[in-house]
Amino acid sequence: MTGVNPLHQKDTDSLTDAGQTLTADAVIYRYYSLWMIYSLGSGVILSVYPVFLRSHGLTQFRTNAIVAISYLIVFSMDVPAGVFADTVGRSISFVLGNMIRSVGWLLYYFAGTFGRFVAADSTAAFGSAFSNGTLEAWAVDALDQSGFTADKSGVFSRVSQLRAMTAILGAIAGAQAAGYSMRLPWAIGAVTFLITGLAGAVMMKPDVAMRRTVEVAPLIAQVRVRLLASISIAAKNRTVLMLALSSGLQIFAWSSFEMEWQKYFVDNLYLRIGTVGLLYCIFRVASIGGSEVVARLCPLAGVREYYVAIAGGISGAILFIAGRFNDRPVLVLVLLCGAYVCFGIAGPLMRTWANDEIDRDHRATLLSFFNTFETCGSALGLLVGGRLADLLGLRIAWQLSGVLAMLSVPIILRAAAYSGARDRL
Repeated sequence: MTGVNPLHQKDTDSLTDAGQTLTADAVIYRYYSLWMIYSLGSGVILSVYPVFLRSHGLTQFRTNAIVAISYLIVFSMDVPAGVFADTVGRSISFVLGNMIRSVGWLLYYFAGTFGRFVAADSTAAFGSAFSNGTLEAWAVDALDQSGFTADKSGVFSRVSQLRAMTAILGAIAGAQAAGYSMRLPWAIGAVTFLITGLAGAVMMKPDVAMRRTVEVAPLIAQVRVRLLASISIAAKNRTVLMLALSSGLQIFAWSSFEMEWQKYFVDNLYLRIGTVGLLYCIFRVASIGGSEVVARLCPLAGVREYYVAIAGGISGAILFIAGRFNDRPVLVLVLLCGAYVCFGIAGPLMRTWANDEIDRDHRATLLSFFNTFETCGSALGLLVGGRLADLLGLRIAWQLSGVLAMLSVPIILRAAAYSGARDRL
C-alpha cells in the first residue's frame, strides 16, 4: 500500500476518451458553446439587477452590500473550490456550480426582503465559486493536449466577444421580460444555468484529473496539501501576484460604478427599464470592439503587457473625467463606451498573460487564486464606493475611483518587468 494514492485509482492524466484525443477545433467549439450559454443566463439579469433591488425599497448601500456579501463568499470559497476542481475534475466542479447557481436564481424569484435577497445571492455565489476558472482551465489543458501551439490570445479574445454578444441577447430578453414582471428574468436565468450545467456534463469530456472513485478522507488531505502548495507557488511568483493585485485594484475602482450607472442614466436621461437594457447592450458592443482589436492584432508576449497597461490607464482616466462632468449624461455615455473598449482589449490579454505564467498542474487553483483578488476587490469596492457615493456624491466618488484605477498601471509595468527578467534567465 505504500506510495499508492487511493485518489488515483483509474486516474486519467490526459484528455483522452476511449483512446481518442479531442482536436483543437472540437475543444474550441465546446469552449465557445458553454461560455455562450453561461453568459446568456448572466445577461438576463445583469442589466436590470440594481433596478430590481431598488424597486423593493433597498437603498444604494444595501443594494451594494448584497453583492458585496456574495463576493465575500466567493472570496472564502474560490481557492478551495479551485483545488476541488484540480483534484476531482473540472467538469464535475463546473456542473455542480451551475446547478447551485440555478437554485440561487430561483430563490431570487421568490425573495422580497433584504434578508431573503442575501440568502439567494449567497447561494448563487457559492455556486459561482465552484464554476470560476474551471471552464477556462479545462480548455487550456485540452488545447495543450490536442497539440495546439498557436498563441491563445485569439481564442480568449474571441470568447470574450461571444460572451458579450450572448450577454447582449440575454440583456435584451431580460429587459423585455422585466417589463412584464421584474421577477421573470430570475426564472429565465435559473433555467439557463440548469441547461448550462447539463451541457457541461456532456461537453466537458474527457477531463484532466477526473477520478473514477473518490474516498473522502484522502480527498480532504489532498485538498489541504494542494491548497497550501498552490498558495506557496503563487506567493513566490511575483508576476502572478502583480497581475492579481492590478486586476483587483481595477475591479475595486469600477465595481461600485457598475451598480450605479443604471440609476444615474434613469435619473438624468429619464429612461425606462427597457432602455436601461439597451445601454447595457451598447456598453457590451463597445467591449466586443476592444476584443476584436486583440483578435486581429494578436500582440505577443513582450508587447501585450503594454497594451494592458495603456488600456488600464485610459479607462481610469475616463472614469475620472466622467465624474468631473457627470452633469452631462450624453458626454458620460460616450466616454463610458471608450472605457468598455479598453476593457475588451485588456481582459483577454490579461487572461492569456496569467495563463502563460501558471503551470498546468495548478492552473485551476491559481486561476481561482487570481479570481480571489478580483472578488475581494469587488466586495471592498462596492462597500467603499457605495458609502462614498452616499456621503460625497457620484461626482467625487467617480473621480476618486478613476485615480485608483490609474494606479494599476505601474503595478502592471512591474509585473511585465518580472516576467521579462524571468524569460531572460
